[in-house]
Amino acid sequence: MRASILMATTAVVGSVGVAVMAQPGGQVGHATVRLWSPMGPLVAGRTGILVLDFKIDEGWHLYWDGLNDSGFPPEIEWKLPPGFELAGPVQWPAPVRHVSPGPIVDHIYEKRVMLMAPIRVPKNAVGTAQIGADLKWLVCKDVCLPGDAHLVDTVQVVAASDPADTPPPREPAEYTAFRARVPVPVPKDAGVEARVGGDAADIRVPGATRITFYPLAACTPPADIINEGSINGRHLHLALVPKPGEEPRLAGVLEVVLGSEPAPRFWSIDTSLAGSGEQK
Repeated sequence: MRASILMATTAVVGSVGVAVMAQPGGQVGHATVRLWSPMGPLVAGRTGILVLDFKIDEGWHLYWDGLNDSGFPPEIEWKLPPGFELAGPVQWPAPVRHVSPGPIVDHIYEKRVMLMAPIRVPKNAVGTAQIGADLKWLVCKDVCLPGDAHLVDTVQVVAASDPADTPPPREPAEYTAFRARVPVPVPKDAGVEARVGGDAADIRVPGATRITFYPLAACTPPADIINEGSINGRHLHLALVPKPGEEPRLAGVLEVVLGSEPAPRFWSIDTSLAGSGEQK
């Protein structure tokens, strides 16, 4: 049974990039978000990173930007000063699987997540800049509560200097942990094979002891992601349900544990090659 959706109101706290969702009766809601720059001041003429930093109450979750049986991911509308622009899509750290009665499988974030946006800064922007974002999200447990927020953060912009004279700023450990979960292209020397043919896909990763696949919205829906989406081993098989006349497509994120490595690797994969086609 899907979680019920209850209405909630929103309160924005000051102009320091923090918003909270308040429920009827004045109780604090189950997700808060702030906007901040993890690498210190932005640099004129360069691309910097801003994060939307969600903290989520124990037992509650937000949704990843991929295929889910219920819920929707945070929606973001940026409010950038003249000359500032997004330098690429928002980076979403890999999620975790959440299976609930139904059966329902979602790909979610628990406790905390940082969504990362690359921002291109104009050369003449030295000083301060007000950057904003309007957000909508759904936070769920046994019920789901919609939330929204208007964030405004005043960020410092400094002049560019010779990189040889200026050591790179030290990353906060909390930011590094989420950045490590942002998927990267499959390394060419990893030997990964991804084959799509008819109504099935096969992924083979040499040396893997566990493979988990998180499908993006563009992926042909897997027939049984609950039972087939994760495997202890080096070969993951997925039955697919393509629409009539649609070329099957395997698009998503691989979480791969290699041998005795303590931390998993996260690789993006996208192939719509039919028959014996493969991505390496």
